Amino acid sequence: MNCRYAGRCGACDKIELSYEDQVSEKRETFMNKFSSSDVQLPSEITFTEFAEGRTRDRADLSLRFENDEFKFGFFTKDRSEILDIKNCPQMSEDLEKWFLEFREDLPKVEKMSVRLRIGANSEKGVWLDLANIEIKNLLDEEKWLRGLMEKTEFIEIGQRRKRLIEKDGVLKLGDSQASDWFKTRLADGQWQNLKMNIGSFSQPGYKTNAKMSEIICSFLGEGKNQKALELCSGSGNLSFLLASLGFDCISTELDKNCMMNAEESRKSFFAKEKLQFKRLNAHKKSEELNQLLKEVDLLVVDPPRSGLRSGLEVFEDLAEEELPDRLLYISCFLESLAEDSKKIQDMGYRITKVNLLDQFPHSSHCEYILLFETKH
Repeated sequence: MNCRYAGRCGACDKIELSYEDQVSEKRETFMNKFSSSDVQLPSEITFTEFAEGRTRDRADLSLRFENDEFKFGFFTKDRSEILDIKNCPQMSEDLEKWFLEFREDLPKVEKMSVRLRIGANSEKGVWLDLANIEIKNLLDEEKWLRGLMEKTEFIEIGQRRKRLIEKDGVLKLGDSQASDWFKTRLADGQWQNLKMNIGSFSQPGYKTNAKMSEIICSFLGEGKNQKALELCSGSGNLSFLLASLGFDCISTELDKNCMMNAEESRKSFFAKEKLQFKRLNAHKKSEELNQLLKEVDLLVVDPPRSGLRSGLEVFEDLAEEELPDRLLYISCFLESLAEDSKKIQDMGYRITKVNLLDQFPHSSHCEYILLFETKH
């Protein structure tokens, strides 16, 4: 992948290595980490490559306006400043077009974070996160925001992701509003739209997310007459996939908005009867969670970067024969994954399948998909 900013941009900190060397380094880093953690790995570890780029349908950028000069892009490798970029070969074609359109007219704010996103139906969306005084100034001045509204009607502002609206001729911040800002690939190859905010968490792109779904399907197989429990389900990226495989799936999440959005997405799902969403704290022991764990054949977790940690304490009250037969763990953070894997292994599981999904090509990051099975 050719990039004019190679060696300077911190987003792709490994781009100066050949892609073959990048793959080797990621494999070696993974193997060494698990070896030092005393976790046993299967003989075969697969790696899914994305050397060509164009994998991202959302981008998180930074804007600075200093000394009458704009800088809009990503941090440099040493994170000392913002590298002003004019293009990015990691962005999908639609996202890069949106990026170029957005940067044609930038606001004179001291500092602002910008998320650009291409929605499930190809809509252009933007989330602006900046200081309250800067938000007030933009609303009072109006000109720049009105120009942005001519480019897209989907504008979220601030930590609460309020929607920019016009009321009685005046620009205001309205209620937060979820829409189809991501989609997940189902077992039959069809897509399921997911309700969320522009500023909500999602996987970075549709191409890599589809490949993740394909890998999970190959790991799990058909789920007919089996029950699955998902912890930390977010907006349902994996939930709908599990149900499309035939599992009777209960997906749990603590965040109230995620639960509401997932329920909205479920309304258009072809197998509603296979999927139930439940608000539950997966990091806190409860009789309800204990009972759910005893009843299911498969447990699926895709935790935040911090990993499961205290969430693994919920297994302490279960006998080995009461554990789910299989546990699918997905993570983008190797440190917490290795730490949790050692604890899961000590509970009576062994790792049977591993895939390293290069969801962040030309960077040091990777997505890890592990399937554990009980030893009994």
